[in-house]
Amino acid sequence: MYLIYGQEFLDEAYLYHLVRLDHRHNFSVYNVGLYFTSFTGYSSLNFLQEHNLKIEQLAFVPQLLLSIVLIPLGVIDQNSATLYQDLLNSFFIQTFTFITYNKVCTSQYFIWFLCLLPNYLASTSISGLKGLVMVLGWVVTQGLWLFYGYKLEFLGESGIFAYGIWSSSLVFFIWNVVVISSLIQDQKQRRKQFHQTHHKTE
Repeated sequence: MYLIYGQEFLDEAYLYHLVRLDHRHNFSVYNVGLYFTSFTGYSSLNFLQEHNLKIEQLAFVPQLLLSIVLIPLGVIDQNSATLYQDLLNSFFIQTFTFITYNKVCTSQYFIWFLCLLPNYLASTSISGLKGLVMVLGWVVTQGLWLFYGYKLEFLGESGIFAYGIWSSSLVFFIWNVVVISSLIQDQKQRRKQFHQTHHKTE
């Protein structure tokens, strides 16, 4: 495609993701910033404007650092007899983290990690009650954003930027971070239990 379209292909297929301003139906904490940047053409953060940077160009830094580097290093036990299971569970946590920290976080993205969830549940040490709380919190915080999103996008109540959209995005993000932390701790606990059991059998 590059031979046919040249730079246009690179811009539309890959580089677009560095500058995209998808601000509709977006649960991300970057949502309001993207919303105003798409309208004004300038970053909503003054210190970024001074350095000719836009938030959509920097959003991938914490996202990739966590999902590609830190989580695999902390979750996968390369010497473990459960390496295959560790990899599959790491894929689930990495994908969940990637979507949580993405500057565009819409409902269709959730299928990326939901398809990995059954495998994760097969080996989790998280109790049923704690798992239920995690899921309910995820649904309720998402519903909170949808409530304010409806007011903005269907009823046109622009005043809710100050008290609804960003705050509900932040609550949803914080809950996702709590879930990610619980998943990482679960993996560490599962691995610890495996090593203790394996050591006893030896």
